Amino acid sequence: MTIHEGQTAQPPLRIEKLQGERAFRLVGEMDLSNSSWVKAVFDAEVRKRGDLMLDLGQLNFIDCTGRRVLAKLASALGPRGRLIVRNPTAVVERLLDLTDIDSVENLIIERTSHIEERLTESTSSMEGADAAEAKLWGLLALIQSMMPSADDASFTFTQAGELVTPVATSLDVEECDQVQYRIGEGPCVQAAKNGRTVNLSFAQDQRLLHPFVLTARARGFVGVLSTPIMGADRQPLGGLNLYSRSGDGFPRLDESQAEILATRAAWILQTTGSSTPEFA
Repeated sequence: MTIHEGQTAQPPLRIEKLQGERAFRLVGEMDLSNSSWVKAVFDAEVRKRGDLMLDLGQLNFIDCTGRRVLAKLASALGPRGRLIVRNPTAVVERLLDLTDIDSVENLIIERTSHIEERLTESTSSMEGADAAEAKLWGLLALIQSMMPSADDASFTFTQAGELVTPVATSLDVEECDQVQYRIGEGPCVQAAKNGRTVNLSFAQDQRLLHPFVLTARARGFVGVLSTPIMGADRQPLGGLNLYSRSGDGFPRLDESQAEILATRAAWILQTTGSSTPEFA
């Protein structure tokens, strides 16, 4: 039975009541757009005595704000009980592991096997590259709403041996990506081919005549953050490229957020059967 649904959440999140006095299932995605709403939903529950169980077997994604909410709920329970997080998918488990959430007092993570396979079977009726491209477009929109420093963004993937930009938020970004592909170097290339994160501020870069820097500056960008999208074998599938038009580019704190979003992109490729993406 669905008891709560985030009407303004993008992507949507649903909270369902399970059998048991204090057992709930989170369905969808938990991020900056709905984390405060989740905390408000459970504020009354954490004042009661006894354990609170959240099943994450159908939660596809959680960002840093969502992880902080889980930690706050566990802390709010205090001596009255524990927050038991059950059945996290492999993707969500990796995102939880990016922090020391396992050390949060009163928070217990109960892991089970084969959850991700069951999730994959029930996710989307779309298949292949069309599904991947549609979901990547949605992720770009989420990135721009979550990260004020990211004025524009794109993805880099390898197709038929060549680097391509299947989705981008502007023509300016596409042109910056293409310059790097032509010369065979730059942040996008490093992320997609070598699995390296590159956070470059043009204000601090001394290579003022570098073709990529000249192109990016001419289009009003002051910095770029390229993060590798890693496959299950820890080999790069591509790269997430964020471009900034303000300040000195991207602060270091944005690198961890970009890593989470790149993990989300890897999940999209995996669940749409596009581990080696072929975009039209």
